[in-house]
Amino acid sequence: MLNFFHRKDPRDSDAASGSGTAPDAASGSDAEPEAAPETRRTPQEVLAAFKEAPLPDAIDGLLFRVSMAAPGEDDVTSFERYAARLLAEAGAANLRPIAVEHPIELRHLSLTGLYWISFDASSMTPEQRACVLRVESALNRLILVRQTVRAEARTIFHPESAYAQWDWQNIRSITRFAETRLAEAEKENELLTISGATGARGGNWDVSTRFARSCESLMLPYRLEYRFDVDTTSGAVVADVTLPCPDQMPRSRWVESAGAWQDCASQQPAAAAAYALRLATVIAAAAFGSSVGITRVLINGHERGLDSDAVLSLEFDRMAFVMGVMPSVKEGAMAAPGTECDPATLFGLIKPAKFAISPDASGHNLPVEPLAANLPERRIPLAEDTRALPPELAETLHADRVCDLDVLSEQDLAMRERFEAAMADRDDSPLLATAQLEDIVQKGDELTAANLAALREENPEAAAAGKVAPLYCEGLFARYLVGLGAEPGMRYARASDMAHAARTALSHLYTDMGDTDGGIAQAKACVEMAPSGPSAYQDLITAYVEADRYDLVIDVAKQALRYAVIDDSVFYLYYRLAYAFWQTGRREEAAACYSRVPRASSMGEPAARELSDLLREMGDRDPMDSSEAGAVLRTAGVPIAPTDEAVELMAEALVSLCDAGLPLAAAPMARVIGHIKRNDIISSVAASLKEGA
Repeated sequence: MLNFFHRKDPRDSDAASGSGTAPDAASGSDAEPEAAPETRRTPQEVLAAFKEAPLPDAIDGLLFRVSMAAPGEDDVTSFERYAARLLAEAGAANLRPIAVEHPIELRHLSLTGLYWISFDASSMTPEQRACVLRVESALNRLILVRQTVRAEARTIFHPESAYAQWDWQNIRSITRFAETRLAEAEKENELLTISGATGARGGNWDVSTRFARSCESLMLPYRLEYRFDVDTTSGAVVADVTLPCPDQMPRSRWVESAGAWQDCASQQPAAAAAYALRLATVIAAAAFGSSVGITRVLINGHERGLDSDAVLSLEFDRMAFVMGVMPSVKEGAMAAPGTECDPATLFGLIKPAKFAISPDASGHNLPVEPLAANLPERRIPLAEDTRALPPELAETLHADRVCDLDVLSEQDLAMRERFEAAMADRDDSPLLATAQLEDIVQKGDELTAANLAALREENPEAAAAGKVAPLYCEGLFARYLVGLGAEPGMRYARASDMAHAARTALSHLYTDMGDTDGGIAQAKACVEMAPSGPSAYQDLITAYVEADRYDLVIDVAKQALRYAVIDDSVFYLYYRLAYAFWQTGRREEAAACYSRVPRASSMGEPAARELSDLLREMGDRDPMDSSEAGAVLRTAGVPIAPTDEAVELMAEALVSLCDAGLPLAAAPMARVIGHIKRNDIISSVAASLKEGA
């Protein structure tokens, strides 16, 4: 144990107990704010230091600095001492060996200013993940304490015990967010319209984005992860949320009467249970506040992650919540001093209509069976979902039923195994592999023809107008984006996946064996069957490069960029286009394309090297900024991907599918639009559309 842990700063003598009222703003005096010597670090400087070095170094540096200071030494402030106390209690000394094995990165959340430690939980043990989350919550509690000081105090520096009291105050007063969250339905929803697509007010998209915004903007001392389900038809929201484990709660408090810090580890389970009830109240307010049409909310709480057992399940009725719970919230009863570790009192205030909760003797909530959600089943696999698409969406997506959008289900496992066997023979026996692949193409084309015949029977009018065609899509994005180039009224039959894969492989084999024309022909056939898939264009680009037809590479890359919405595809196409421009003497356009490839992307390193060579060739000129590059590309007729038309089509599909109660079909669009727009709220909605509560 570090030697600072049980020291008492002499300046703590005027501090109040951690369970009392808020400390006096002037810390027990009416003196002017004290002037800090240059060597004393302000709370802001202490917090900023965690971003200035690798997190284990920053934490160990603070712990070392505090451990070496004498009690009351002015160079080390009480805020630093309290920060060291929280980090030591969180087990921050164990963070370094975790960081050695697992990359961790400290980030700021844009909506709240709180810290978020980025890490891959799937590669960690439960104990390692718990340690990281304890450290993260300690840092965020310090941020919230600093904000409370700025809001309530007239001085910068305070006794360590005052910081502890503000810390407890912040933990028990999270219900202060409930009132503003409940009123959200009265405000405009900035995300009701995205990229020209507008959802129905009070519809699934409106409610989902409102609820996600409320959750994302909560300034909480503990990480909140959540998934939710919205069904506006029945007026219900079901939300699964994470709760802090007992070991994340404060482990010590200052007791004024004893003049010492008291270990309160035995109270941590009850403190966690009390926090869980407060958080459930805030989440329920956010759900009811997403629309006046929401009349029932079910909250399931999970301690160690959303995939762990529920330890709390509470159902709230709207009027009972608004008329019975919110008055207690507004009066401050749920944030009253002394209720930090009193879940029984809080439970009496929140009045759930139904509940499942099972505390043990310490107050720790044990696993329970969640209450029944009673929502209609809407997450039907696309291949099995025969529900009709809304008429306007059917025309946008060139499909009549949800299952018509399926492009990922397994078509023919035996043919896939034959394809894999042929590819295994490719290097040693290219002629044998070629014969096997050509046979797969033939068999796959027979499957495509059968699917096309079935489509003609189902759509006689489209068939009579010549508006049915086979279509291969590498993913759902390609299926939705086919509308960018399709004639009105077109309908598509799913082409054989393995026939397309075999043609792609044949294109490469023919090229490798010197049959450049044969390789180009196969690649062209792939593009004809997959006009909205960037990968088909990439194969044709490769074939043209082998033939030194860089003029045609330019044409094909321009076409492909119209459909490219995923970063890797976009950056790869700009990289290939840049080199093609360079080889055809169009150096300005080449430099502009290279500038569109980020250094951190998969093609970033070769793009940077080639751009450096190009700029030397151009007289050591400076790289283009994004504005200049964009102007050059537009003049050259090169799309700026992802294009507005692609994003607008995806947004229309996303909002319409979400409002129609088709979450699995909407989820991929939400994910990519959230990434394109760098919007955490849309990304959160995407995860919930896919997984639900």
